[in-house]
Amino acid sequence: LTGGVDYLLDDVEHSAVVGFDGSVSEYEEVDRVTESAFISSQFNFSGFIGELTGRYDDVENVKGYGTFNASLGYAFNDRITISVNRSKGFKAPTFNDLYYPGSGNPDLQFETSDNVELIYKGNFGASFLTVSIFDSEIENLIQWAPNAQGFWFPANVGTAEISGMDFSYAVTQGDYTHKVSGDIIDAVDTSSPFGDADLIRRAKNHFGYELGFTGES
Repeated sequence: LTGGVDYLLDDVEHSAVVGFDGSVSEYEEVDRVTESAFISSQFNFSGFIGELTGRYDDVENVKGYGTFNASLGYAFNDRITISVNRSKGFKAPTFNDLYYPGSGNPDLQFETSDNVELIYKGNFGASFLTVSIFDSEIENLIQWAPNAQGFWFPANVGTAEISGMDFSYAVTQGDYTHKVSGDIIDAVDTSSPFGDADLIRRAKNHFGYELGFTGES
């Protein structure tokens, strides 16, 4: 059983933004306090593994909101584990989202999300494979986009869905470790009046390769 509290202070009292014309703009608000508390419990019994976490965030001038994460998995043997995660998410707009001089949006709403994820983990001695399939339904997604004049401002997307798969495969050969990873993502604005529209500035595919070396000094 684990628990804790967080205290975060955003303070920009001595900060200002200098425009291209030399003008100086100050923040409408200069500080914000976020207070949070969480508790988490983990268990492992007869091959079953689980975790249950609850959290509450109180963001000044935004909202107090409770979230959770529940995970349950089963280890079939020493090599293979499958688990499912279910969670409720909360994301407050950042201080700059709300108050950045010239582009902040003090009317932004906070994001909430419903998330589900299925995970496979395989440990084969010299190699390790992880595959995850996920789906997130988000309300009031915060997204920066240009207005008609070409200036970027944050705004809320009514509803959005982000789903897909990611994987990573690592294998060790002697002193070297090779790791290949990738994401396949479908991110859409489901509140668009013209049908599902792709969310901007989000890559649909991402692939990577890493090479690591471990040796004696």
